[in-house]
Amino acid sequence: MADCPEIFGDPIERVVEFRTGGDGSSLSDRLVRLRCVLKDTDLYSFPFMPKSTP
Repeated sequence: MADCPEIFGDPIERVVEFRTGGDGSSLSDRLVRLRCVLKDTDLYSFPFMPKSTP
């Protein structure tokens, strides 16, 4: 929880970034457990997608 800054607002597309700069690619093909702490909100989905290249 300390590695990810708080996320505010409700945009449909948002990239979650971590303070350590990791992109999560080292976690591919591994079981991952997420902990989401919500306040006055609903979470309908949380897709994982490869980072797009410019």
